[in-house]
Parts: sequence; structure tokens; C-alpha cells
Amino acid sequence: MSRTCRSGGRAAVLMAIGFCATAALPACGKKAGPPRGAATPEEAFQGMYDAIRQEDVDALWALYSDVTIAQLEEMKTALLGMPPEAFQQQFGLPQSEIVGLDTKALMARMMRTEVATKKAEQTPVIDRIETTGPDTARILFRNAEAECRQAVRRIDGRWLIDENAACREEARPAP
Repeated sequence: MSRTCRSGGRAAVLMAIGFCATAALPACGKKAGPPRGAATPEEAFQGMYDAIRQEDVDALWALYSDVTIAQLEEMKTALLGMPPEAFQQQFGLPQSEIVGLDTKALMARMMRTEVATKKAEQTPVIDRIETTGPDTARILFRNAEAECRQAVRRIDGRWLIDENAACREEARPAP
């Protein structure tokens, strides 16, 4: 730990904690992660799929906006509320494996499920990108199962995935 992080006095300690929490003092032991966001909406979108394929939760997390992270928190609550048998059937792992995980650790675990692996094998095709505001856009894309749209937002000059994708299954002929 650096001398600054050990310095006496309440104000100095509080200031050091603040610096350490924001990685302003590398000597405090906080590793720098990947830069948050991407240079373009396309790079954010592609980076998200690359991170999923590589099971790189840190890279994925660096592309998510606070809105997306909040949605993942809600998803975690919903997953824990599922009947254990239904969870096991849908995801191929016991629900007990996710109890007690924080949201980021849950994402890392869910990335290793068969369901996620199959999704990661799909290559989404971007149809177009619509600008919806000065710092917002919508990526319209297709995958093997559906037509989808993905919101992205520019924050501090970098593009982030701004909410879970919304998909509409393609019409299929009735059996």
C-alpha cells in the first residue's frame, strides 16, 4: 500500500479512500480494467459479441451502461425467483450455483452455460444503425432466431450498450 493510502488524519484517509476507489492511485492496488465503452456504436456492439464468445466478463462489463447493469440486477432477481426445476431445465445448471453471486459473477457463470454458448455461436448481422439523438443510436440486427434492436449511448465520448436487446422472432410457418 502506498504512503498516501496509509497517511494519518481523517480527511487524508477519506481522500485516499476516494482516490483508491477511482483508481487515481495505482499504488493502492486497484488494477486498471479495459477502457469503458467503444469508439463507435458498431465497435460497442461487436465488442459485446466478442466478449461473450470469449467469455470475457470484464470486457463485457466495460461495454455496459449503468442502465444495462441495473437491468441485469433485475434479471438476477427474476432468475433467483424461478422454480429451481425450471431454472435447471432452461439453463442446464442447478439454481444453487448462482445463489450468493454478485451480478458480475452471475454473468460470468451464465456465459458458460450451453444456452449462452449456442447464442455466442450465432453471428449477428447489422442491418442498419439509426441515430435517435445526439448521443444515442439503435442498432437493428438479425441473428438466426430473430430480428432485434440494440440501444447504445455515448457517455463521455465512448459508446456503451444501453439496455438489453429487444427481439422479435421471425414469422415461421405453422406446423
